[in-house]
Amino acid sequence: MLLVVAHPRDEGAHFLTDALRSRGARLMVPRDLSIAGWRHYSGGSGEEWAVVSGERVHARDIRGAGGPATAGSRSRPAAHRRLRSRVRRSRDELFLIAWLTGLSCPVLNRPTAASLLGRTSVMSDG
Repeated sequence: MLLVVAHPRDEGAHFLTDALRSRGARLMVPRDLSIAGWRHYSGGSGEEWAVVSGERVHARDIRGAGGPATAGSRSRPAAHRRLRSRVRRSRDELFLIAWLTGLSCPVLNRPTAASLLGRTSVMSDG
């Protein structure tokens, strides 16, 4: 499976997922982080599981992953700017950074401690 991690309104991510569907591409959106079935063990001390497109998958079945790389991936509706949403989003982003960092497969634009968007985002901000 190839994993594309993006905002549900990221048209580029949908295009990429559709183009690579025959190679096993699947889209993971923030909503997937709230679905029961995730398992992550710091330091790789247990079996890793994810929820992708609403379905529980074993992390060992993921052959490659790519995170959001466009400015459009960062946009959020005004309703999500409330404090509660920001706190939940921050928690979800921290979990996703830890989970993507722990994957043993190649991860395009691998997240860093400074950014879910990876090194390219950090380099372009400075």
